[in-house]
Amino acid sequence: MTGGPAATQPAASASHAPKDRWEDSPVDRDVLRAHEYCTQRCLLGLQRHGKLDEQCPNVERHRVNGSTHHPTTVEELVEQIQLGLDHNLERAMPIVGPGYGRPARPGGSGAPFKVVSPRFGYAVVGKGTLCCIWPRLEREADVYTQILMAAQGSAVPVFLGKINLQQPYELEGFGRVRHMLLMGYGGEEIGMVTTVDEWDKYNHQATSAHEIEDLGVMHKDLALRNVLWNAELGRVMIIDFEACELVLDRIAERPAWVPEELASRPSQQMSLGRFSIESRGHCRFHQVCCHYDPDATCPNRKYGLPP
Repeated sequence: MTGGPAATQPAASASHAPKDRWEDSPVDRDVLRAHEYCTQRCLLGLQRHGKLDEQCPNVERHRVNGSTHHPTTVEELVEQIQLGLDHNLERAMPIVGPGYGRPARPGGSGAPFKVVSPRFGYAVVGKGTLCCIWPRLEREADVYTQILMAAQGSAVPVFLGKINLQQPYELEGFGRVRHMLLMGYGGEEIGMVTTVDEWDKYNHQATSAHEIEDLGVMHKDLALRNVLWNAELGRVMIIDFEACELVLDRIAERPAWVPEELASRPSQQMSLGRFSIESRGHCRFHQVCCHYDPDATCPNRKYGLPP
């Protein structure tokens, strides 16, 4: 195994008080490995408080008392996943390296995990990252939820939310994963797909890129690792937006973190990095300093953290 959680687990936070102890159920890594991902249509239905997708491989796990609707909400699912991981980090399985099927390489900002909620069997992807990178990914989450909502389930995966791990997951070759973005499984790296010819790949990629551009997002890093073939939908999905640029006059509703004076400029295009949540190398959630060599300029006092 390429890394993993430490041996001891912290108690669940008070905000996640257990009700029926489902979170204490044992984890079988072979079962987790074989558990299929939920479909994009399934998660889109969950997001929109709609019906179950009867084609989702986990639909019978989702179904309660014969209902055709989802048994929970996106917000509750994120809380369930948070609680499950607080109790047992083995519920998260890296999709990287030997023993995990086809390798999915950790990118510069995140490493992919399969995450399954034991309560209703939802299986999604967690983009895990380090404390020092988290501010950039928090802003990426804002792009999904405040700008690309109309493209979710088509050009980009359905985005569910973000979590902070109580205990780090030690991932060899990447670091101490302590935060995750949760989203639907987008598919296989397009370069690994052999069932679609190259011309069709190009056209599908262009279609998805144009869809997000129309919403005001220029990706700027369409490397193969960020372009996925979704067999369920028969189209390309694009991921990883932390390096994107925003075309401000195309965005339908200005996010609060984009200054009005910038948004009012015609054809203004700006890097998302300009709007990153300020951190200066600190994680306020975990109260740690992320500097490699903190010195007298370390602003920990600003955050009430230890030097």
